[in-house]
Amino acid sequence: MKKRGQLSVEYLLIVALVLISIIPIMIMFREYAIGAENDIIKSRIETASNRMISKAEEMYGFSPPTQSKIDVSMPGKVAYMYIYYNFTTSTPKKLQETKLKYAIQSPYKEGELIVISFPTKTPIATELLRACPGSLINEIDPECSPSNTECQCFFSGDYSVGTKRFRIIHKEQNCPDPAMKSCVTIGQTNLCKCQTFCTGASAEIKDRAGIGDSITHTPYDSQYVTLECRGSTPPEKCCSIAN
Repeated sequence: MKKRGQLSVEYLLIVALVLISIIPIMIMFREYAIGAENDIIKSRIETASNRMISKAEEMYGFSPPTQSKIDVSMPGKVAYMYIYYNFTTSTPKKLQETKLKYAIQSPYKEGELIVISFPTKTPIATELLRACPGSLINEIDPECSPSNTECQCFFSGDYSVGTKRFRIIHKEQNCPDPAMKSCVTIGQTNLCKCQTFCTGASAEIKDRAGIGDSITHTPYDSQYVTLECRGSTPPEKCCSIAN
């Protein structure tokens, strides 16, 4: 009996030692897997951003109006996509820095966002010059807080997961700096970028559309809606319906 009891204790010790050895390895493997997934997401965002910035620079080299379309693949985990502007403090103000930025979900802490940015010398803008909500974006990205800075947010449909077709246009209007003669706007071709009040009118807009369009509320502003044009429906039709 003594011998059996000793064997049992030794067996339990061996099992305990094996578990003690395995647990750190499992934790390391989990951390590695999370880090690898995060690196893949950042790499895909970098590829998409470089393509958009490169095409914007190319269009800016031609006289307006000039435009081109590119397909880019957006990964998941993107919470916000926006453009950051840094202006001089002198009067009149002048644009001195532009960045295409993203806030992505942290793989390590739920609810935490990580900001990554891609600078460009080309004056780029969203199609509607849509300002980000101040209090929210300031919490996410302190760079948007100073009075001489501005952040413009893209619609959620522009950066949701999947392949997007972006229209890059060099135009002489809708520029972040009114003193600019021209700039390059970036926006997805199959989204209607019209803003319309949706309080109690969402169903009405959808019924009037009659073309299977979906109404998407932005995650940070429930006052506006965007109409996603599907199939062969041109964005202009969606906009005329929404307005």
